[in-house]
Amino acid sequence: MKEIEILQGSSEGSTPPSTVDDPIRNNVRADESSPWFSISWLFAFLILHSLGVGLYIVVLRVQGVVDAPHQIEEYLMRPESLPGLVFYGWIFVIPALILAARSSQRSWRQGLALVRFSPRQLPFWLLILMVYLLFETLAVKVLQISVGEFMEQMVGQKGPLLILSIVVFAPVAEELLFRGYLFNAWRHSRIGLSGTLLLSSFLFALVHWGQYGVVPLFFIFGAGLLMGVARETSGSVYLPMILHGLANLVSVIMVNYLGLV
Repeated sequence: MKEIEILQGSSEGSTPPSTVDDPIRNNVRADESSPWFSISWLFAFLILHSLGVGLYIVVLRVQGVVDAPHQIEEYLMRPESLPGLVFYGWIFVIPALILAARSSQRSWRQGLALVRFSPRQLPFWLLILMVYLLFETLAVKVLQISVGEFMEQMVGQKGPLLILSIVVFAPVAEELLFRGYLFNAWRHSRIGLSGTLLLSSFLFALVHWGQYGVVPLFFIFGAGLLMGVARETSGSVYLPMILHGLANLVSVIMVNYLGLV
């Protein structure tokens, strides 16, 4: 009887393992259980991006490149403005991304998925990318889809800063946001993999609004899905960065150098 009483007393005085106060579990940030925390960061990124673009406009006005408001809008829609838009537009966003990606359980590198992936996956995804780009090119030509005025202005533009912005800087920055921070924050939330792929790809296409015609935005959405699946299977943002940069490189060769629009 005494043994039974002792056992009962110990069970009443102890807490089941599942309800033990776990400081690590209780310290999980809101972005790991709900997409709303990361969406609030997304609005912060948008504000910081706007501040960067505003700073770029100030620099343009100081340099005498633009004067009147209508000149500013016209210049920002020309390819010459792209290096400045990429640099100033992301100059405040990247540090904020690093800050947002940190948590009590992971480093900012893990939060942005800046981890190694197996090189064996690369040939397969390069083949998938080439097939997708071939399909996109044939669809544009056969259906005579307008690529937009911005892309038409790209013909013959071969400035080194412009090419680097398209092939290197923009892919790195955009992938850190869409397939890095946002993908990591949403993948294990209530919206799951399918919701993450659709939402991140939609936002990815949305940021290219104005540079392309309406129909080509659907191809950008498809490219976002492709890179999202690559991110999921590799567990790393480096793979979609490579695919994004190569896709842009193919576009530069075809449009800027060969004039195929």
